[in-house]
Amino acid sequence: MINITRRRLCAASACLPAAALFGRPAQAAEFSYKLGLELRDDQPLPRRMTEACKAILAETGGRMEIRPFPNAQLGSSQEMLTQVRQGALEMVTTSFGLLSSVIPVAGLPTLGFVFDGYDKIWPAIDGDLGTFIAGEIQKRGELLVIAPCLDLGFRQLSSNKRPILDPKDLKGFRVRTPQTPFLTTLWSALGAAPTPLPFADLYTALQTGLVDGQENPLTLVDSFKFYEVQKHCTLTKHTWDGWLPVANARAWGRLPQDIRTVVTQNFKKAALLQRKDVEAQNAAVQTALASKGMQFHPATRAFRDALRATDFYPQWKAK
Repeated sequence: MINITRRRLCAASACLPAAALFGRPAQAAEFSYKLGLELRDDQPLPRRMTEACKAILAETGGRMEIRPFPNAQLGSSQEMLTQVRQGALEMVTTSFGLLSSVIPVAGLPTLGFVFDGYDKIWPAIDGDLGTFIAGEIQKRGELLVIAPCLDLGFRQLSSNKRPILDPKDLKGFRVRTPQTPFLTTLWSALGAAPTPLPFADLYTALQTGLVDGQENPLTLVDSFKFYEVQKHCTLTKHTWDGWLPVANARAWGRLPQDIRTVVTQNFKKAALLQRKDVEAQNAAVQTALASKGMQFHPATRAFRDALRATDFYPQWKAK
């Protein structure tokens, strides 16, 4: 009943005029676009992107209106990405992992155990690797990366079935993953049973035992209360991921250059602020989760070594 009520409220809010959402007098914008966001509006990503949308409206004198839709109001991550590719939705923040289902090379940053710290991540993502991926996305002709990526974080493995202390413990373990090939093949290679599900359905899937565990950054485990239905967490750091602000290429091409500049500048500011928000959250979240009863287990190199012994890396190199 609660889920149904929430969905109705979200649907109702999607029908509100921009004036109600942004607190300004009703006035038709020259360009009115929608921005799909997966997380709740109290999370750093939707909060910072909403701030950016308000700044864009003000700085363009009302010419450019971008209406943010958090909490997956416009559909699941996969559905929103499809909508942007088709032009039904103008903008979305989507993960490297999810993009890899369309453009395999976009998943390179999410390759298993490729990063071990942010001192390696940001120079690569804001440098040559990020530029290369953005170029490959643009070559498809459907999408454009319009700002630096935001931080999704390192993914950790949680379980309510048993502690996962060794790769052998993963045999038959039903782990929820997003619909990203890099992650599903990683867990399959390690002997688990990856189960792709929309993020919005994850809590219920854990609660009912549809899946045995999940793998997400600890900030999401805390924010979405997965600790209520997950007792153990193994600090695998098996992959990192980020959210890319992307636009439908035709919709972006309709905007004058001065408006594109305002959008890009404000989305960049939002990305850098969100990264700091997540950094602050990361510093405290493990302690907070431990106080709520979650038990943490360190991961050994056995997980990396087990993956390396499979055909996971050769297969992705070939692709």
